[in-house]
Amino acid sequence: MPKPQRKEEILKSELPPTLPLMALRSTIVYPLGTIAVQMGAPENLALLRGHEEAGLVVALVVAGGDHDDPIDSQRFIGRVGVAARVHERINLPGDTVQITLQGLRRIVVEGIDRNEPYPIASIRAAKETPADPAELDDLVTRVVSAAETLAELVDRIPDEVPAILKMNVSDPGRFADLAATNMNFRISDKDEVLQRLDVGQRLRFILNRLEREVARARVMEDVKRQTEIKIEQHQREFYLRQQLRAIQSELGEADPGEKEAVELLKKIDEAKLPERVGQEARRETERLRQLSPASSEYQVIRTYLDWILALPWNKRSGDDEIELKKVEETLDARHYGLSEAKERIIEFLAVRKLRGGDPHGPILCFVGPPGTGKTSLGEAIAGAIGREFYRISVGGVRDEAEVRGHRRTYVGAMPGLLLQALRRVQVKDPVLMIDEIDKMSGGGPSGDPTAAMLEVLDPSQNNAFVDHYLNLPFDLSSALFICTANNLYDIPAPLRDRMEVIRIAGYTVEEKVEIAWRYLLPRLLEEHGISDKDIQFTDESLSFISNRYSREAGLRNFERNVAAIMRKRARRKAEGEEGAWVIDNEKVEEVLGIPRYAVEEAELIPEVGVVTGLAWTATGGDLMVIEALRMNGSGRLTVTGQLGDVMRESVDAAYSYVRSRASQIGIPDSAFKDFDIHVHLPAGAIPKDGPSAGITLTLAIASALSYRPVRRDVAMTGEVTLRGKVLEIGGVKEKVLAAYRAGLRQLIMPKVNEKDLRDVPDEVKKQVTFTFVDRMDEVLRLALLPPAQSDTAPPDDARALGGCRPTGQRSTTRRSTIRRSAKSTTNRSLPEGDPCGIDHRPHRVRKVRVQDERTIADADWQHGDRASLVGERGAARRDSPFPRAGAPRGGANHRVGELRRFDRRVPHERPHEAAVASLLHHHEPIAIPARCGALRSLRVAQVVVDDQPCPELAHVVLVDLRHAARRRQDDRCRLIRRRGEKERRMQDLFGGAWNVAEQIAAPALLLDPAHKLGAAQIRKEQPFLDHHRSRGEHRHLALAVADLLAHAIPCAR
Repeated sequence: MPKPQRKEEILKSELPPTLPLMALRSTIVYPLGTIAVQMGAPENLALLRGHEEAGLVVALVVAGGDHDDPIDSQRFIGRVGVAARVHERINLPGDTVQITLQGLRRIVVEGIDRNEPYPIASIRAAKETPADPAELDDLVTRVVSAAETLAELVDRIPDEVPAILKMNVSDPGRFADLAATNMNFRISDKDEVLQRLDVGQRLRFILNRLEREVARARVMEDVKRQTEIKIEQHQREFYLRQQLRAIQSELGEADPGEKEAVELLKKIDEAKLPERVGQEARRETERLRQLSPASSEYQVIRTYLDWILALPWNKRSGDDEIELKKVEETLDARHYGLSEAKERIIEFLAVRKLRGGDPHGPILCFVGPPGTGKTSLGEAIAGAIGREFYRISVGGVRDEAEVRGHRRTYVGAMPGLLLQALRRVQVKDPVLMIDEIDKMSGGGPSGDPTAAMLEVLDPSQNNAFVDHYLNLPFDLSSALFICTANNLYDIPAPLRDRMEVIRIAGYTVEEKVEIAWRYLLPRLLEEHGISDKDIQFTDESLSFISNRYSREAGLRNFERNVAAIMRKRARRKAEGEEGAWVIDNEKVEEVLGIPRYAVEEAELIPEVGVVTGLAWTATGGDLMVIEALRMNGSGRLTVTGQLGDVMRESVDAAYSYVRSRASQIGIPDSAFKDFDIHVHLPAGAIPKDGPSAGITLTLAIASALSYRPVRRDVAMTGEVTLRGKVLEIGGVKEKVLAAYRAGLRQLIMPKVNEKDLRDVPDEVKKQVTFTFVDRMDEVLRLALLPPAQSDTAPPDDARALGGCRPTGQRSTTRRSTIRRSAKSTTNRSLPEGDPCGIDHRPHRVRKVRVQDERTIADADWQHGDRASLVGERGAARRDSPFPRAGAPRGGANHRVGELRRFDRRVPHERPHEAAVASLLHHHEPIAIPARCGALRSLRVAQVVVDDQPCPELAHVVLVDLRHAARRRQDDRCRLIRRRGEKERRMQDLFGGAWNVAEQIAAPALLLDPAHKLGAAQIRKEQPFLDHHRSRGEHRHLALAVADLLAHAIPCAR
């Protein structure tokens, strides 16, 4: 064994310029220190096997990290290590070698000469930086003190460590290394001590770490001391309680826990619980006897038994007899309208009465907008049948445990919402209203509460409902469940299937006013401490509040605004103001401020690509304007307006349908390649979705591509298939009310929805004209107007889209001869066209022959020609197209008429002449002013153009006073289609149009915006109308009104 070297010899020993590099991960050796380590890294094993000689000197560095991480020797360049001598080697199992290392001195790695098979490093001896001796003495003293304190607080530090440190205080460098070695620092802290060549910095770093360890040790010591104190207290209490029980037993006194258990058993016997419930309660009471009242389990069992005893297992409200008359009177007294809902509620209760209270019946679900009285209906039902009422709000419930309860193993566990409600009402047969059931959140990490509701709302299962907390069956079948929702389709289908839905639609303005007079005003007057002598409302002011301040389907905002006015009056009365406030529109604006909503009126001016649709929302119906714009492009379809997937698919289907009907609508094939279409639904911040906008979207796209305007006095709703079939939609009442509020009086709806009009109030049905359609072609025929004139239509494609020739352009075609023929043409085939029979092929020259039992007219038509209907025999007044007044009925002048061309420059030409020619040119159903008395006998069977049947001119129906007659005598105009015979018959056409002319001759009706008459035109014709009215010349009056309306028809359509 080699002779040990002294300290001076070790520190002054010469080192070679290069040494093998050995990296240590979990330990380190300082100069003059000795340590035994096990080597398993491949590089270190290769180094030891390559140098078997004794006294091998290596350069030790700290690698850190995991043992499996590869060692990059380049990162050690510039770092401080230790030159160490290998003294002993012991081969261990598992390809491991244990060696003893003695630190020599600090070195600095200057470079890596090679890496294989082990790294060789260039080194130099490190020089320590001297420090102030006084400062070093102070640091050494403080380190010794901290080490002594830590050794007292921590058991893992040997008691001899402070003594060892004190023996080396004369050498601060060596002292610092010994402190780092014996204080159980982390390997990173030990490496930091090794890297510091300044002895003062080294001691300050060690002192900082020691002080931190002392603080941590003191905290742990305090925690340990407090824990020991609590354990001692519990042990002492347990010992004393055992002594107390022994003393009470000797004295014959009852234990408090035993006494409580006896009381619980007595309550269990008196409660007459179901057999299984009673057995479980007694078993838990026996468990309670064995526990100390101070234990946590004791309180859990005690709370569980309290819940069992608090539930109404057998208690009912009393007599189950239901007085239907009382129920009806109660509902009528508390709710206005809602006749369908009231009737269904009474039927529901009648069935329960006849079945002796058998609960196996449907669960009611009230569906409607907020504020329509769903919750108050439930309260009224409970009051009418004499039961307790409790409302359970499940909106936003995400956890299944809210319905089924929490299991008792959890801290703070309790039963679900249902058992909590029954405990509060203390009867097992209350009316439980589950409010906002459509807003339950399902499918989360805490289970699906909607799935838990399946058992609750199933009458065949809820007689043994098991709450997780009780873990006992409870009979819920005696309770009357009523659910409420705003949107039926947000309820999962299995849950929706268990309920019978009663829809409660929004209120009309008239209904809100009536409800205010009957219910709101009396209650609000009482709540605000005033009387009807202090404030007086009018129907007009209440309607104004409803329309301009609280536009909603329900009554909540309406009530708030009325209450705001009453609060203002109550304040003034409290300040001493006398007299009554008469609330008119001006007073409402003074109190409530500027109206929040503008007057909801539809835009009635026809525009290209703009269609008025109807939408259903959770708060009622609303208008939905759809815009389509055509622009030069490559046939791309763009859709904006925050639409859902369903509505986007409706746009795609509508576009495909329009493409398939392009030739019938009048759209050239090139339009789909040369133009882009942009479909937009305004109010982009509002999400929109649903399947009821198909016909509206189709009409908007067709209008944009054909450049034909759309009637804006008509609203529509309905879904369309690719085949053009119009499908059923929902929310009919809400949509009709929305159109009614906006001033629209003509609606287009699917034929299958005609049955839903029974839900619409009668006062609305009397003022709205409904047109029911089965096919999309009917919608196009009803709502799509002739192409725009040359000043609005694009000039480059006006002719391609069927537009008129620009004004001033003369026809270059020759005029054909006019002839009559009585030969039947019923066997001729119809020309190719759309399913409505309208042929939209361009005709340059047409020879028209009208055949019937009374032939009306033969004529030649040319593009842009203006014509007038003139009597045949000497009755032709060039300023009027009708036989002169007083001519006998029948005869030639009623049998034959002639459509003649008039020069545009003829000054006495009437406005209707241009209207007739223009509308005939566009192949659309039009209104031709005609003598009213002759309409009763009119028959039109077939129209022949150039010896071919021309069904489009069969639409040239002599309809007098089109707009007014539709409102008053719609039932007198029916178009009977007989496709098998390829003919169209007009029967029973406007009988009594004579009286209609008188009714609409008033200037107020002429100002109807549906006619689109300009003020200048009305002023021009007004003296003429007044003249004939004053003289009682009804025939001339009718003709004059007809002329004026004919002028308006192209604009109105």
